[in-house]
Amino acid sequence: MTCRREMTTCADVQGEMTTCAGTCADVQGGTQETISEMEILIPYKSKVISAMINCSSLKRTDLLKKNWIVLTHGAGGDLKMPQLSAVASVFSDQGFAILRFTCKGLNIKYRINVFASVLMYLNEQYNPNGIFIGGRSMGARAAVMLISDTDNLLNSSVFKKILGIICLSFPLHKTGNTDYLRDEQLKKLKLPTFFLSGTKDEMCEKKIFEKVLLDIKSPYKVHWLDGCNHSAKPINDYEEEMYRTAFNELFNWCLIISKSV
Repeated sequence: MTCRREMTTCADVQGEMTTCAGTCADVQGGTQETISEMEILIPYKSKVISAMINCSSLKRTDLLKKNWIVLTHGAGGDLKMPQLSAVASVFSDQGFAILRFTCKGLNIKYRINVFASVLMYLNEQYNPNGIFIGGRSMGARAAVMLISDTDNLLNSSVFKKILGIICLSFPLHKTGNTDYLRDEQLKKLKLPTFFLSGTKDEMCEKKIFEKVLLDIKSPYKVHWLDGCNHSAKPINDYEEEMYRTAFNELFNWCLIISKSV
């Protein structure tokens, strides 16, 4: 597909002017779409968190009371990681609003605290109808731990709006070490969860993960990317249709859940 880039201006939540641009979102060189985006800064203690909002319309009135998807990246990278950009591309033109944010650092507790602050900020500014949360790798792990924690950091008005969790390449174990599994929080989940993982993921061995799934009480759906590793890159030849099918399935899953509440 041909990728166009559009430039407009719009007001951010503080009333200032910020530049909005259509991005060329893709997954490993795959489908490219034009989407509208708006950069924002979210306060967190003495810092600010860089974030991006994607939606078919960025007018403030059009962003209110929508179903939102909030995502963050893994241990490396930022909000522009290909998988996150691809979700933004697929969903933003289909009635959802997407918020991606950058959260540097390897301290999982810090990542969880930031995630909670981002969600509370979203609730205050845009009063969403419902929210799907998640991310890629460590970002997915932070989302799972935030929801499964008995001492939840979210107030009830935010927590009750969370409809499901999106886990892109969930890091079940460290590379080459399957003795210790990060499955405790998965078993505590009570919300619907979508897992998108590669069959050759070196941090989520397929056979081991399938055994873990047997102990998960909450509704879940798994989509395997055939031959892909933890970075969602195929070991052999790239097939665009494989990614298109995966993200369409994720979209339909979110759509069904959002319409059922």
